[in-house]
Amino acid sequence: MDENTNDYEKHRAEVAALQNQIYRLTKYINETESEHMKNSMTDPHDAFDNPTEYHEYQDDYTQIQPLISTPDYKPALEPAADERSALRSSYAIGGWCSLLRFFVAYSLMNILAFVIMQILEARNPDADAASISSFVENSSIWAGFNMLVFGLTNIGFALLGMKLSKQKLSSVFVPKNYKFRDFLQYSLIGFSLWFCSILLGQYVVNIFSLAGIRVTSGGDYPATGIGFMVSAIYTCVVAPVTEELFFRGMLLKTFSKANQRFAIFFTAVMFGLAHGNVVQFILGFILGIFFAHITLKHNSIIPAIGIHALLNTMNVFMSTVNFTQHEEIFIMKAQMLLALVGIIALLLFRANDKLPMTTPAQVRRGASVARGSIGVSLAVVVSIVYLIVNIYNLNR
Repeated sequence: MDENTNDYEKHRAEVAALQNQIYRLTKYINETESEHMKNSMTDPHDAFDNPTEYHEYQDDYTQIQPLISTPDYKPALEPAADERSALRSSYAIGGWCSLLRFFVAYSLMNILAFVIMQILEARNPDADAASISSFVENSSIWAGFNMLVFGLTNIGFALLGMKLSKQKLSSVFVPKNYKFRDFLQYSLIGFSLWFCSILLGQYVVNIFSLAGIRVTSGGDYPATGIGFMVSAIYTCVVAPVTEELFFRGMLLKTFSKANQRFAIFFTAVMFGLAHGNVVQFILGFILGIFFAHITLKHNSIIPAIGIHALLNTMNVFMSTVNFTQHEEIFIMKAQMLLALVGIIALLLFRANDKLPMTTPAQVRRGASVARGSIGVSLAVVVSIVYLIVNIYNLNR
């Protein structure tokens, strides 16, 4: 009896030990399989395994290619038809919103101009059209309508694009790791880029002038006090906020689906073209690259709004204050020194935060896909035509 009991206890202990080993082995296999599954899954915010991009800013690429969530799936060098179609549709949102923003804004401005001229001509039958037109342009009327129309169209089509591309408005306003010293550094860089852009723009203007071609107008502010105030409020506050919301809030995010570098340069081109003259195109393009870069880095348009507003305010001040010759010489020397400091700040910034590069797969998902969208192509063509028409009108 005792012998049978001992055998039973011995077998029972062996079974328990075996069950424990089986449990441990099963747990190890499950953990190993889970770790393998985790390692084999492509990060939806880094679908192309690009360490140079800002992944926190990146959208979930499963919205474009659902297979990203499949274990061991890696994007092919060339996008498949369904992926290309989804990506082109995403780009089209930005293209059509840009196009509609242009047509709605300028259509409203032309309609308002016609209505105002008709009213003023009816009330002042003895005044000629040129005098009335000059009065409107130099009064608060035109400045107010300009602020209202462009401010609302910037906001309206930014929100429309965000809704269509499923972006949250709150996501573009909360900066990450943004401190006051960053603002100071970006201010120096922004000023340096502004200063160099103005010099480059003036050089281009001089080149065209040698051929007898005007490519820019004076761009004077309204003569009346109220008109100047309204125009200054738009330039220093409304434009920086609403333009950044549209170009870096909606457009940059929309075109960053697969290639952040492409999005940076494309939105910079569109931002430059939106201003409608050569000098501001150069300025907008160069600053647009920088604004997009810091937006990507901090995952917010707040840093770009701050520098945009600062530069516009400085430009308004410099354009409206009459300085003596000695003061102008002093200011020029100060600007050159500040620009030099800004260039050093830019070099230090780029040493740690370079522009995103692209993988071969991303190259095939950037401009080559975007230009297949009718909305994107039309937006670019219309913006270029608008610039050319403005140059033509200056030289009539």
